[in-house]
Amino acid sequence: MKNAIFIILLLTSFMATGQISTLNHDNGSVTLTPKGLIGNTNHINDTTNVALGGGALKSSISGNFNIAIGFNALKLNTTGSANSANGYYALYSNVSGNYNTANGYNAFGSNTMGDFNTATGGYALPANKTGSNNTVYGYLAGFAIITGSNNTLIGANSNTSGDFTNATALGASAIVDAPNKVRIGNDNVTVIEGQVAWSQPSDRRLKENIIYTSRLGLDFINRLQTVSYNYRVDSSKTRCDGFIAQDIEQVIQSLGVPFSGLKKSINGTYSLAYSDFIIPLVNAVKEQQKQIDVLIKQNQGLEELLKRLAILEEAQKEKVTKLSTKN
Repeated sequence: MKNAIFIILLLTSFMATGQISTLNHDNGSVTLTPKGLIGNTNHINDTTNVALGGGALKSSISGNFNIAIGFNALKLNTTGSANSANGYYALYSNVSGNYNTANGYNAFGSNTMGDFNTATGGYALPANKTGSNNTVYGYLAGFAIITGSNNTLIGANSNTSGDFTNATALGASAIVDAPNKVRIGNDNVTVIEGQVAWSQPSDRRLKENIIYTSRLGLDFINRLQTVSYNYRVDSSKTRCDGFIAQDIEQVIQSLGVPFSGLKKSINGTYSLAYSDFIIPLVNAVKEQQKQIDVLIKQNQGLEELLKRLAILEEAQKEKVTKLSTKN
């Protein structure tokens, strides 16, 4: 309470006189200058920075529009501008990165020159050094990213399995295992639902190299083997129905055709896009319909032949009857 009153009096005095004033405390100091609020720093000539906490913005030389609150927050920053660091050692190693925001204990502490990153949570994005345009939220979120950019990770321990770019993981402990991929939920998630079905852009004006093909059809469908299984990480051992990706790979290799529904991440793990099986199903139905149409025509021909045979048989019976009558 006494410190708060003292700070208020200090601010009042500062505003009235415009002089340099310093409040010393156990682990650091706060320096108020006509050009900014500086925390235990050797450079008080920056024009538009705010620093509060021992070591905060201590190395700043020419960076502007920075806000550092917390012990050693933005300590090594020299030329970076428009950064906001709030927390113990938040953005500690930043030297020249710009437009970064770090909130939390040691959040984004290793960044040196990455730009436009946002990290919120204790140890959020802790190892990133040069990656840009990353957004992470949650304790230890994004701890595997070092140079990757354009990643979005939301949830405690949400992460990438490598130093990726343009990867998204949503949910606590959700791990995305490839760049340019979105992962929703961790291994324990059993249901992902929504009010409507997923939609994909399909406008002709967005596509090129369009080829009408039916290479995936009845032959492909007939070779598929359906299975029942449970995932090893699922402690409830819930049974699921579907396919095995390696089985699908063998089918398309034997047919010598590609299939967009089979995915393989850079770490070698397979996955399947079940919606892509609609295309071979459509083609299989069309193939079967052609076969059915042929059978219908053949059946019609047989029916016509049977009618003629019935007429001939009736005529033959009449002849036999007449002969019998004459005799």
